[in-house]
Amino acid sequence: MSKKNFKILLVVFLITGSLYFIFIGLTSGKSFLVPVVTAIILAMVMAPVAAKFRKWGVKKGWAVFFADLIVVAFIAFMIFLLAAQANQVANNWSQIESRLKPKVEQAQSYFRTRLNMSSSSEEQQQNMNNQQQNQNKI
Repeated sequence: MSKKNFKILLVVFLITGSLYFIFIGLTSGKSFLVPVVTAIILAMVMAPVAAKFRKWGVKKGWAVFFADLIVVAFIAFMIFLLAAQANQVANNWSQIESRLKPKVEQAQSYFRTRLNMSSSSEEQQQNMNNQQQNQNKI
């Protein structure tokens, strides 16, 4: 084997092995990596805010504290909005259900006609029984 072919084979082997071990490492280390990546993302979000406070003459410790406070307040606000929306959906569930029921039935009938499916639950049960019997015979 020539030296050039050996180098190409070595590079391909190293890249393939590296990708394999990176994949295994990421999947087995996700319990450690998820908080680390979250912290890195939050740090990148807070750095410009802290820099702006520093420009305004705020000491470094207080600038970081206020940047953290702003991010925590933003996250709390988003959670509040999500909870308010969930509460609104829960309060209006009967209206939502009554509006969606005809649309779901219309979609079901559309798919029944397009896919040649029967609407009778007895026929569906019999089809399932036939399929189970055919599988048992195999």
